[in-house]
Amino acid sequence: MSNPLELKLPLLAMMLLVVFSIPQPFGAYLINETFAGTGNKEDITIQEQNTQATEQQGKKYKDWLLACGGEGLLEEQCYIYQNIFIQDSGLRILAITAGFLGQDNSAWLFFTLPLGVFLPSGIAFNIDDGEEIRPQIRICVADGCKGSIKLDEKLIDMFKKGKAGKVFFLDGNTQKQLTVGFSLKGFSKAFNALLLKDN
Repeated sequence: MSNPLELKLPLLAMMLLVVFSIPQPFGAYLINETFAGTGNKEDITIQEQNTQATEQQGKKYKDWLLACGGEGLLEEQCYIYQNIFIQDSGLRILAITAGFLGQDNSAWLFFTLPLGVFLPSGIAFNIDDGEEIRPQIRICVADGCKGSIKLDEKLIDMFKKGKAGKVFFLDGNTQKQLTVGFSLKGFSKAFNALLLKDN
């Protein structure tokens, strides 16, 4: 079976650069700016964070938002997402987005990280402290470095039943591990609403 990434590479590029570059008022930040003041620990866990989901950015499902259309998109092209910000500075440290693309209209999950991550080590995440899953970092653009993974039924079920997740990556300068948590509150309802929009 052909890979949907190969069949729809221009569409995927558009989704990565446009759809999943969620508009937000802070612009892009280098990783050393984003994590300034976190100390000299070997491993850094970002604890003071805020999902900042508001109705103005889309239909709210607890900590997830459903939005459609936007620059370069058709009105019916929809996706769900969550932005994570450092509470004190207001800088975005993580964006997670899910949507359907490719010839077979598969579900994909995208992560946007700050510029300056250590690319050779990639990115990993888990759900409720379970096994680590490793998306591929596909591209780095103005608003950050983007990783993606296909959402199969098992992974969708994990997201729907889970309470929270963690994303792990390394600072490109210090190679310290950075850990950022994200919420799964509202993911199930948001994803089901996305399915209805997509059908």
